[in-house]
Amino acid sequence: MNAWVRYKAISAAIIVIAALVIYGCSLNAEAVLGSDTAVYLNLATSLSHGHGYVNSWLTNTVPQTKFPFLFPLLLSPWVYFFGINFLRLKIIMVVLGVAVLVLFYRLLEKQGEEHSPAILFLVSCSAYLFVFSHTILSEIPYLFFSLLAMLFMMSYQQAEPWSDRTGRWGVIFLIAAYFTRTIGVCLAPAAIITMLSTQGKRGGFKKNIFLVATTGAAAVAWTLRNYLVGGRGYAHYFFVDKATMRPAALPEVILSLLKNGYALFFYVIPGAVSGIRFEARSLTAVLISAGVLTGFIVNFRRKRTILEWYVLAYISVLLLWPWVAVSGQRFIVPLLQFLLYYFYCGVRYFVGRIENRIVAPFLLTAVTLCVAITNLSSPLRFVEREYQQEEVTKAEVKNFTALSSWLAGKAASDARLLSFGAGRQLYLLSGRKSVDDGEGYDANMFWDKLRRTGVDYVVVDAVFGRQTLAGGYAPLLTLLREHPEIFRGVYAADKNYVFQVDKIKLERFCGDNS
Repeated sequence: MNAWVRYKAISAAIIVIAALVIYGCSLNAEAVLGSDTAVYLNLATSLSHGHGYVNSWLTNTVPQTKFPFLFPLLLSPWVYFFGINFLRLKIIMVVLGVAVLVLFYRLLEKQGEEHSPAILFLVSCSAYLFVFSHTILSEIPYLFFSLLAMLFMMSYQQAEPWSDRTGRWGVIFLIAAYFTRTIGVCLAPAAIITMLSTQGKRGGFKKNIFLVATTGAAAVAWTLRNYLVGGRGYAHYFFVDKATMRPAALPEVILSLLKNGYALFFYVIPGAVSGIRFEARSLTAVLISAGVLTGFIVNFRRKRTILEWYVLAYISVLLLWPWVAVSGQRFIVPLLQFLLYYFYCGVRYFVGRIENRIVAPFLLTAVTLCVAITNLSSPLRFVEREYQQEEVTKAEVKNFTALSSWLAGKAASDARLLSFGAGRQLYLLSGRKSVDDGEGYDANMFWDKLRRTGVDYVVVDAVFGRQTLAGGYAPLLTLLREHPEIFRGVYAADKNYVFQVDKIKLERFCGDNS
């Protein structure tokens, strides 16, 4: 090992250890109440109790088809032995987050990147990597499996026999990535194109047959399972109008593509790279995106590895995803380390045009430090608020937890709740199931729904209920209070309310008004 290689290894080790210490010191046992987090944990609970992969928070239990199963399956042993312990679960995520840094460094080394420690430092400072390593969401596990898949596929590309074990491990992790997040399907075409572009035996026909057969079988099996249980996967959500969920016309699809491209360039990618939330078009955002694009083009022209093909496939899918222009920041997280890598490469390309050998390295270092500092500074608080608690303050989390604790202690174990938007979280913290709230609160259908579903309690909470009900929050409270003979207020604290339903009087009231 020569001095430069040793220096790089030592630098990378210091960065990883520092990240582990900082990430670990930031751990806490506070509940994470995002809707997707609740889904994953409820699914993990269902699996750990042997109930299957079902939406266990609903009284009419139905199979889950939208979320892939691997992440809840990985959480299920921890949930089985320790229950919903947020500190222990966050420790798992932090360990995976630091492992992502190690794997990414290995990928840079396989790429022959001379500046791998500097790029690793930039990625380790990422606000989004930090925040998502402290949540209980599938982004970090997906990064872990996708990076493993790429590492093994890069080795498989150089292997002579098509049956080489690196290919088997590559396929295993590729399928694991797909079963963690559906977007992992982009890894398969990236691997296949990489093999096709390889000269001689190493890009052999048998390798691609192996990749198509194994990954295709996994994808078909999951799709068929979802179809047989009457569900729909993510494919249903492409080429639709977001408001009506009906097929979109060609002009609407084109308009969506343009909007998504605009959002990615001016807001999503600059925000992911810098950790700043861009609220309007700015020159800074343009420069960041230009740097990323330049770095990608430079690398694509020189290397065209599985990494470049994967990023290209991923961005293509994002352009078709109708919700990118609305909330694209989270969708870009699985590309986070690559965006920072390409940004660094783009800046290096531009400063490389400067002939002065002192000024060029100084500028590259200055830009790298500037981006690292913006990620570590005040914008991080915004990112944490938006993505760790989905804009739920600590006080609101505490109040919602108190509401859930009251239900766990006072409501019967088989009590049925009607809540608008909070059913997953209430089941997670109280163990009480909710009826399906459908499309939300409708005053005209409210009475009929109560009768049909046998609701015991109506819950109106100050966070998820208000977000879901929007303008219906106050009218619903008014309606409940106007009929104290049917709805008896049993809990009221910090704008969180629980009303117990008198089913006999409900039937009498509905009969008198039928």
